[in-house]
Amino acid sequence: MAVTWTPLRNMGHAVNTEAGENCPILSPCGKYFFFTSRKAESVAPSPTYDSIKARWTEPENGQRDVYWIDARIIEKFRQFREEPQ
Repeated sequence: MAVTWTPLRNMGHAVNTEAGENCPILSPCGKYFFFTSRKAESVAPSPTYDSIKARWTEPENGQRDVYWIDARIIEKFRQFREEPQ
């Protein structure tokens, strides 16, 4: 059975914004959907030296561009199409 890609689909406000998203990836356990986005740039003030330095000691992305959501969102978009062999 061969699986083919479906056309791109907007995943709603939890993922897609006007800022643009990239690099979708599913965690190995299948529970988390990670992606990158520039959406923080449009809503957050520019970081200061002190705020960047503080982030270096915290377990998070210092650039504020990596996001994750529950991977169950994928189920409403999942479509498997079998191709004849």
